[in-house]
Amino acid sequence: MTVFQRQEGGAYYAKFRVKGRQYLLSTQSTVKRDAEAKARQLRSDVLAERWEELEAKKVRQARFANLGELFTAYRRHAGDVKPYVQRRNIQILRTIIRQARPTHDKAPDNEIDALSTSILTASLLSDYKRIRLEAAGENGLAQQTAKITANACRRQARAIFKREVLPLYKDLSLPDLTGFLGVPAFKVEKKGFRFDAEALGRSRAAAAQLRLDDANAYRIFLLALGAGLRKGEIAHGRWSWIEGDAKRGYSIRIQATEDWSGPKGKREREVPLEPIVVDQLTQLRTQVGDTHLLEGCKTERCDQAFRRFADWLKGQGWEGRKAAHTLRKVYGSLVAAQHGLKAAQTVLGHADISTTADIYVGLTKTPTVTIFGA
Repeated sequence: MTVFQRQEGGAYYAKFRVKGRQYLLSTQSTVKRDAEAKARQLRSDVLAERWEELEAKKVRQARFANLGELFTAYRRHAGDVKPYVQRRNIQILRTIIRQARPTHDKAPDNEIDALSTSILTASLLSDYKRIRLEAAGENGLAQQTAKITANACRRQARAIFKREVLPLYKDLSLPDLTGFLGVPAFKVEKKGFRFDAEALGRSRAAAAQLRLDDANAYRIFLLALGAGLRKGEIAHGRWSWIEGDAKRGYSIRIQATEDWSGPKGKREREVPLEPIVVDQLTQLRTQVGDTHLLEGCKTERCDQAFRRFADWLKGQGWEGRKAAHTLRKVYGSLVAAQHGLKAAQTVLGHADISTTADIYVGLTKTPTVTIFGA
């Protein structure tokens, strides 16, 4: 007898032969040890020809847990997944259902949670991807954005069914999730970065006025261009991260906080800061008691300020999908030009140097090459 999953995260199936006939039955369990026990019982029922009991089990299994029961079990996860990450993943799955099924588009959370987990099918996720792409229209950049967003939402929804979480669901009756988990991500073309010296010059010249008009947008400009920080790192940046002094030099240490899981891949790092960046940030600081480098409420720091900054940066001629990330690539290009690709990888916090080379670094100028002498 063998017990196997058709797709990671899906229910285990029991495959065995009795009296020359082969059986393939779902154990209705996503936990291997539990599935093995159920598989042995299924084989025992077949051997004893307890057909009525087998049919009764099918009837009992027909009532799958609802989404609310699934979410309650998921919240019990005591691993590295922080509560706010759990809330985000749950909300993303609700959003996928609302967007993929028009009958639920305005349903409140409690109505979504009352739905059976049998709604988690391949067609649900495929319809969500299709609708996101159709909404983007014919614009190439909008389509690229829609694909990246859909892929991120797919990844977050699937995180609810990671291998380390599955034991939490052993007491739940879940459908076979093979189809839902097997829907592929959009293929997104990764384009190398083109360094735009003219747009950079315009941005640097216009930054003085930005400082007067929008202090938070200017802070984003300083941290994105001056340290190559990601959006989340800027939004959650703390004054306590800045270390050093004018004599020894300054740096900013990117690290996890009580309300933020930390930099991508949990790779904490230290990035050097020019004194002018620290001076400018300090001059803009309105209250010494503030803990965050950006000021205002969480919505302002994590969303609204970045929207305004994106509009400003587009006005300077940049065409990137993410404004702060565009300047992160400018920073990477300048570091690579001055100190080499390895240095750029280190300060950007990439695990793989090919990511730095292929996506985040562009030539700052065409090199002069001497082959045959002067």
